[in-house]
Amino acid sequence: MIEITVCWTHVRQIDEGIPMLAGIAGEWKPEWKSSKATFLYPWERDETSLLEALFVATNTYGAYESGLWSAIEPLLPTDRDHTSLSVGDSVILDGRTFVCAPLGWKEAE
Repeated sequence: MIEITVCWTHVRQIDEGIPMLAGIAGEWKPEWKSSKATFLYPWERDETSLLEALFVATNTYGAYESGLWSAIEPLLPTDRDHTSLSVGDSVILDGRTFVCAPLGWKEAE
């Protein structure tokens, strides 16, 4: 079992100062409410596979029937604005934080 916390936040930069959706996100994402879901999940593969599976589970129509989405959805507030993971959002896996980057994931220091 792995403890997973999915955080839909408004982080704009990761440790190297890479702007996250500069000029676009500033127009719409700051008004969104932050959401968080923490749960235990049986995952036997590597962290990269889990991060990608979480991205797909929250972004792909049809993946909402996946086991990951079934674990996340009941934990979300009913007044949430969105559920899609996007650049700047983060996932914490057993205490290690990963930020969704423009391409893939980057571990926060």
